[in-house]
Amino acid sequence: MSDLFKSDLPGFYKLELEERRRRIAALTGLPLRDLAVLEASGGLSSAQANQMVENALGVLGVPLGVCVNLRVDGRDWLLPMAVEEPSVIAACSNAAKMLRGGDGIRASLTAPLMIGQIQLLDVPDVGAARAAILAEADALLALANCGHPSLLAAGGGAVGLEVVEHPPMDSADPCGAMVVVHIVVDVRDAMGANAINSMCERLASRVAQLSGGRVVVRIVSNLNDRRTVTVEGHVPFTALAEKGGKGGRDLAKAIEEASVFAERDPYRAATHNKGIMNGVDAVLLAFGQDFRAVEAAAHAYAARSGRYSAMARWRVEGDALVGRMTMPIAIGTVGGVFNVHPVVQVTRKIARIETTADLAKLTAAAGLAQNLGALRALAAEGIQSGHMRLHARNVVVEAGGIGDEIVEVATRIADQKQVNARAAAEALAALRAERARAASEAQSSRGLLIDFSSGTPIARRGTPRPKTPRDDASSAAAAPTPTPRPEALANAPLSLSGDTMIRRLGQALTTGNGPNPARSFSGKVFVTGATGHLGANLVRRLVADGKDVRVFLQKGASTEAIDGLPVEKTFGDLRDIDSLERAMMGCKQAYHAAVMLSTIVPTPELEREIFEVNVVGTQNLLRVALHLGYERVVVTGSYSAVGYPKESSKAPGDETMSFYPFDDVLPYARTKQQVEHECLKACVEGLDVVVATSCAILGPSDFTPSRMGRTLIDHAHGKLHAYIPGGFEFVSYRDIVEGHLLAMARGRAGQKYVFSTQFLSLDDIMDIFEEVTGRPRPRLKLPADVMAGVAVVSSFFYNNFSPTTPQRFTPAAVRILKQQRHADTSKARAELGYEPTSIRKAVHEAYADFARRGLVPARPGTSVQGAPSGAQHAAQGKPDVVAGERTSRISGESA
Repeated sequence: MSDLFKSDLPGFYKLELEERRRRIAALTGLPLRDLAVLEASGGLSSAQANQMVENALGVLGVPLGVCVNLRVDGRDWLLPMAVEEPSVIAACSNAAKMLRGGDGIRASLTAPLMIGQIQLLDVPDVGAARAAILAEADALLALANCGHPSLLAAGGGAVGLEVVEHPPMDSADPCGAMVVVHIVVDVRDAMGANAINSMCERLASRVAQLSGGRVVVRIVSNLNDRRTVTVEGHVPFTALAEKGGKGGRDLAKAIEEASVFAERDPYRAATHNKGIMNGVDAVLLAFGQDFRAVEAAAHAYAARSGRYSAMARWRVEGDALVGRMTMPIAIGTVGGVFNVHPVVQVTRKIARIETTADLAKLTAAAGLAQNLGALRALAAEGIQSGHMRLHARNVVVEAGGIGDEIVEVATRIADQKQVNARAAAEALAALRAERARAASEAQSSRGLLIDFSSGTPIARRGTPRPKTPRDDASSAAAAPTPTPRPEALANAPLSLSGDTMIRRLGQALTTGNGPNPARSFSGKVFVTGATGHLGANLVRRLVADGKDVRVFLQKGASTEAIDGLPVEKTFGDLRDIDSLERAMMGCKQAYHAAVMLSTIVPTPELEREIFEVNVVGTQNLLRVALHLGYERVVVTGSYSAVGYPKESSKAPGDETMSFYPFDDVLPYARTKQQVEHECLKACVEGLDVVVATSCAILGPSDFTPSRMGRTLIDHAHGKLHAYIPGGFEFVSYRDIVEGHLLAMARGRAGQKYVFSTQFLSLDDIMDIFEEVTGRPRPRLKLPADVMAGVAVVSSFFYNNFSPTTPQRFTPAAVRILKQQRHADTSKARAELGYEPTSIRKAVHEAYADFARRGLVPARPGTSVQGAPSGAQHAAQGKPDVVAGERTSRISGESA
């Protein structure tokens, strides 16, 4: 994960809260259920709070966010921060982004040394006391360490003794000469206070004996000036420049001057340092640390010269602004709240904190970034402008704003520079009035009835249908054709209700005069799943048609399926919306064929991954396509997500049948049905989406290979020893590719189309395999029920003892074959002009392709030398025991 992990997340702040959680889960590998503890109802319970503090009443919530863009010591980090001030996390993230231009922040630490103090009064001879104590230093250190074997085992413990004298400050000082013994302790990954306090107690009586004085106070010091973190960051002028305002050099100079002001003037230094502690405290609070101790040490350290001054200093050096800061930070990742607070357990995982050093570096880095953010705001637009924009949200909430009203109204009043309760109330009322009018108009536009006698829409309550962009002549080809008369609906049964004909949702909709008119598209085409069986053939066909193609590939995936093709390759992850946005920019249409397919009973982790890739990945792609103004997106659907009549699974399934989710179906099928819902949601938002539903694919360019491809290879080598009754709908590679192109050109937005070549029984498949390979079919034909039992046992074995081994038989695969699902392609034929070709030819071409790659023996008639490439196959194809597997691949195969 480290190679893919990043913290620069453009637009992260714009996402909905749940979407942010999904992004963090995807980046960190955390299950979403772990992040549920961050809900207001989760986290620290009242019972836990009652054990932590005296007189507990409950729990006070503080907003918890994440600083993005942070890069420290060459590594990206996501840093949780807990703070109520609106501008803190925003400023820290923005400054971290600027610092990335200089490769982020560099940090170094001193040894984790802390000091314990033993106060001695009434010492008769200070010099003699000093000598006696230092003479016994080794014995005293051994005494201090004897009660801390764990600390010693970790390499820490008391390492030194010092004796300090404090004479009276003036004549009014009530105490005489004072001697203080310092115990210097290496606390390792602990905060150290408890251990040091115990050491001070243990040494107190012996120190009193050696000095002849009286012990008063013995306690840890929070001025840990020997346990410091130094951070340094460089901001190139180009990263600092203000859009439409000051240039980077001018801003850098202004920041330098503001820094010098704080270095010289204690009044300004207090505010300067408070800004630093905004970031520091927010991090420490998110990780259950004693931020009050760090705060006290920081301010004391800032006054160590005898004059309070700025902790961070900024200077113009060459072509960059350079910030440096050293501050004491005493924190711990061993024991205490860090290991018991449920929310801290999650923040620790998000940030991937492994050591105290990690947390200390990140804390100081956040302080430096926060300081940069504040100084840049001062030097550029002024601190008040940016702060008030964030403060405006609180004002809107106070005025009664909810949901997305808050950001909208806050933006309005901030733009008007009227951030007050009255302006917020007026803007909120205006927004609600606007939305009410829009909702009323939308309701009126949807209030249409269809006159089935004429096939034309009539307005309800006399309201005229508002004109839409598709009413324009330039969009005529994209507009759905009028609802037909009943007799024009081929293969589309109608029910009667009184005198009204009710059309089944999803059925074919044509005028009876042939397929829908074709639309023409220009510009670059974006394709996902290009290395899968469908995707590889689709890309080859697009290239053969002269299309400019950009493919989106998973980082580290094999590109053998498309190597040598003139396509632009981009890399990323469907679950990473930012990588999708970067890859999709500049394209106009998309074919989304990527899918994670598995026919085994998955583990919860695999089930989650299937959902995130298939559903969340599709949702991300559709959101980006809508944002970038794509003309159309064709999403590959699966026949496993098509319903069938409850009377018989063998009855042909079509687009009108609802998917029944309560059967014993695999998560893959459920996710593909959820993908269709995401497509419909995107259509409602205004994106033109069509679903091209695929059955099991047969044909060349099967590089994984697929389940059917492996079965053909096994048969060719005599390794297929048995098969079972049953069958399924299969689609030739050229037919499913052609179906996708027809869906792009002729499909109706929001519709799905089923593409199949023909239903084949397993005996039919064996006939073709015998013909292609020259080998007889297996002699053993097992009853399906027997094979189902074998599949259960074999799957259990492979799942538990050999999880990476591909499985030829799984219970789900046997069940699918027993169902003998048939498909009705009438809608694709009627609306798109789809005409299926030949499965037999597809299998012959698949064998030839396998032979060319050396996976099966070459046979007479099999073209090995100079066999047609996938692109040639696709161009030529213009209309002219099968079981499951374990897989975690993301490919273009769908069934």
